[in-house]
Amino acid sequence: MNADIRVFLGCVLTGAHASRERHLHRARIIQAAIHECWSLDDPWRVKHLRWFLQQRTVSLSAVSRYHYWLTVWVIARRRGREQDWGPHLRGVWCQPG
Repeated sequence: MNADIRVFLGCVLTGAHASRERHLHRARIIQAAIHECWSLDDPWRVKHLRWFLQQRTVSLSAVSRYHYWLTVWVIARRRGREQDWGPHLRGVWCQPG
């Protein structure tokens, strides 16, 4: 299921090695949560990503929610959908604190 995340996101991830690894780790968590709920191997649709942000980050700190949103934004960038998905990905998670 998540073996291809590194390949999928690798072309858009920049910055320090540790930052890239954190994005990959969060992307795996997002993918697993969506797969658990809908049994989708390709979960990268805006409705599923928004569901994750709304439902699965509720109990996290504002900073953690923000980091998950950043990872979702990387996924949107990889899909070439920042413009289309941007309005749907706005929420309380867009601010780090």
